[in-house]
Amino acid sequence: MLMTYALAQKNGLLEAVILVLGFTFVGAARSEDYPLSLQLENLERDLTSTDYQAVLVKMIPTDLAAEWQRIATPDNHHLFAKQHGGAEKMKSDPALKAAYERREKIATEFLELIRGAYDKKKLKPPFADEAVLIRALESGAKRETKVADGQTPIEIVLPSPGAEKHWPCFRGPTGQGIVLDTNILLKWS
Repeated sequence: MLMTYALAQKNGLLEAVILVLGFTFVGAARSEDYPLSLQLENLERDLTSTDYQAVLVKMIPTDLAAEWQRIATPDNHHLFAKQHGGAEKMKSDPALKAAYERREKIATEFLELIRGAYDKKKLKPPFADEAVLIRALESGAKRETKVADGQTPIEIVLPSPGAEKHWPCFRGPTGQGIVLDTNILLKWS
């Protein structure tokens, strides 16, 4: 960056370089406004993980059917476009466009990985049907969690007065948790 500044000053292009650098820094700052969710970060990491690819090869069809739906994150490319004003808005804002394209690339590459696993099993992937894929992507809005930052909420539930009337023998007839009956099933049919 210093070399660019020195060369630009030498050639009389200082104002142009400062203007370009200003736009670069503004764009970089704005791209931080659209961070990936933890789920999407994991998908992106799985794309290059040899461990994940080894596990993917061993998955049975029911596992694959659940696995491909991991693209239904709260911030997948389909929902991201909807939440930020649609395709026209995406085109007009470089930071939005870059964030959208990154999400779309993750989804496309992840689905290609899953498609390869389906192909090895000579099965048609469910997401080959565009309507199924869109429904899955839209379901990501319902999956949004309030604990995306890694914190788990704890709720304390206190017993209500009179609760013992609803379960008078919760711990057995004596209330001590001891069962005296010897005719108890040990195996279910």
